Amino acid sequence: NPLTIGITLNSFTLDCEFAAPADAEHSESPAFAVSTVDSVALEGGQTAMVSVSITPQRAGHLTIRGASYLLCDILPAYRALRLPGKRLNDTKEQRLAATYAADTRLGFTVDPSYPRLDAVLEEFPDTLVSGSMQRAQIRLTNRGALACQSIALWLSHPSFFDVASPRLVGSSDEGESDLDDTGAQSTYVYSESVPATEEVLVANVLQDCSMFVLAGQAILSDGSSVAAGSGALAPADALEPGASLLVPVWIRGDRVGAHALSLIVGASTTQPASALASKAGSKLRSRRFDIDLVVTPSLRVNAFVRPSLRDPHERIVGVEVENVQTDLDVRLVQTTFTSGYFELVPLSA
Repeated sequence: NPLTIGITLNSFTLDCEFAAPADAEHSESPAFAVSTVDSVALEGGQTAMVSVSITPQRAGHLTIRGASYLLCDILPAYRALRLPGKRLNDTKEQRLAATYAADTRLGFTVDPSYPRLDAVLEEFPDTLVSGSMQRAQIRLTNRGALACQSIALWLSHPSFFDVASPRLVGSSDEGESDLDDTGAQSTYVYSESVPATEEVLVANVLQDCSMFVLAGQAILSDGSSVAAGSGALAPADALEPGASLLVPVWIRGDRVGAHALSLIVGASTTQPASALASKAGSKLRSRRFDIDLVVTPSLRVNAFVRPSLRDPHERIVGVEVENVQTDLDVRLVQTTFTSGYFELVPLSA
């Protein structure tokens, strides 16, 4: 509101234009539905954001042309919406005349073959103690009429996340908490008795843990297939209409400080998801989530090594652990030492 006095905008809505494909059959039903905001009150000099929803109901091209409203519920008003395109600087004439490219941000192609995937983050923390882990989950629901053949998850900070195998649930489970019923442990379980010698066989294969295939398979832009993140993750089958997919996610306090984490969920109905969505005619749709996470310090650890008085060939290793948290008790469950040259024996419990 540029005025110094307050005003009211009534019956605020958007003016849209719809163009059906040339080979589309004639239909008397409306091509789209636009919501209307009853009243928007603005004080002098105030700036407000007005949200208007547009629901397309037929395939075609939808363009937002402007906004209409009643000023103070009396005077009809219309404001055309035109956004400037990208500034063109390729030629001398374009630089001198300040030429802009055509802007297409207010135009949308309505394609029924695109997926309609509803993604919700549940129980994601905003604060963690360094080294701690908290379990959350991602609930994916197919709201469209076609099955999602491929669903993938991209992570900006792989060291902060540990993704478990997803589980398919029916639409009747919507709104219920499944944090304890997804097949994954709600807490990391440790054992009081640890064997003295334990052999562990680990596949020495480096894998890209910044991408996880949750359903189907994913194909890179060069045509190669993508493994499902860690080897323990088993992708689900295609997500049918109305079905939901629960993805358990462990959030780890990997580094102390304030971090901006990003998650991207991509889905495709007709082909495997492309990691870059660069192929022509790709039916991949994605949703990005930005998470602000603050990791606070937990322990301060100091270590020292000194010669042993019993044997000159032995050394004594000492570790001092201090809890820097003032209102959090920390229980030390296990301390592990590894060395390729020395055999480490605890001197005290």
